[in-house]
Parts: sequence; C-alpha cells; structure tokens
Amino acid sequence: MGADLKFPDRCETERLLLRKPVTEDAVQIFGAYATDPDVARFLIWQPHKEPEETKEFIASCLEEWEESKGWPYVIAHREKPEEPIGMIHLHRTAHDISVGYVLAKSWWGQGMITEAFIAVIDLCFSQHGIYRISAFCDVENSGSARVMEKAGLTFEGILRRHTIAPSLSAEPRDCKLYAIVR
Repeated sequence: MGADLKFPDRCETERLLLRKPVTEDAVQIFGAYATDPDVARFLIWQPHKEPEETKEFIASCLEEWEESKGWPYVIAHREKPEEPIGMIHLHRTAHDISVGYVLAKSWWGQGMITEAFIAVIDLCFSQHGIYRISAFCDVENSGSARVMEKAGLTFEGILRRHTIAPSLSAEPRDCKLYAIVR
C-alpha cells in the first residue's frame, strides 16, 4: 500500500534531525527512554525490561522501511545525530497517514515533538495521494493533545474504547482524535 510513497531517509529542522533508524540505535533508545514508565504510560507498549526488546523493535522498524509499510524516524538533536531522543512514526492507511510519537522525558516541554510533527506534516503532504494526517492520544494525555494542536491538527472527536495502554489498563481506553487535511 505504501510502495508508491517515497520518504527521505533524513529530514532536518531548525534543531532536529529525523532519520531512518539503524540497528545501533537500540542501545541508546533502551537507555534514553524505552525503560521509563513515565514515557510508556499512555503508549501501546510497556517499558522494556531487556535490551533485546528494543533491538527487536528497531528490527521491526527497519522491516517497515524495507517493505514501505511505515516510516519510523529516529528523532535526534542536530548537534548529536547519533543519540536518539525519541521517534516519530508514519503509518499509511489509504489516503491518510497516521502519526505516533515518543520522546525521552528529559526533552519534554521543549517543543521537540511539535517541531518534528510539523516537519512530517510537510513530508506527508508533499506525497501524491495523501490528503489527511491524523493522530490520537489517550483522553488523559493532555501533553500529547497540546502537541497535536500546536502542530496544526484539529480535534475531531473521541474514539470510544479505542486503544489499550497496558501501563494503565488491560481494557481499551477512550482516545482523542486529531487531524489535518489539505
């Protein structure tokens, strides 16, 4: 489905480098945020307990790139491109790109994800056939909702019992849906 899309391996913003992951990122990601329960709180995965979990995740990211099923980008500060501070992940569904993201807690509140999100909006809308970019967050995740609003997305509604955040509940939780269209 995504074979017709061509995303670059790298994208630079004023402060950030978004780049295709490499195998060596797993060690840095494990240490920077994959084990942090605060980071994983609202996400679909629980904190990693072993570096092997992070290595498997990076392997799946590389497979997505290879098969054009998704485009997970490592987020790094431009001054330290080899040190991941988060990720932003693009998934195609028909004429839509769904975006997910994560950021190390030490970088929260500095506008990093908003800057990365704005950059991927530009990348996505430069692609033929992409008319909508969407993202969602747990109804209690006010920080993530603010990121989407600052990036220019509009609140569309509540997705009832939509996503399991295993750190919070074994049952699906309500999520806020945001989108931007061209």
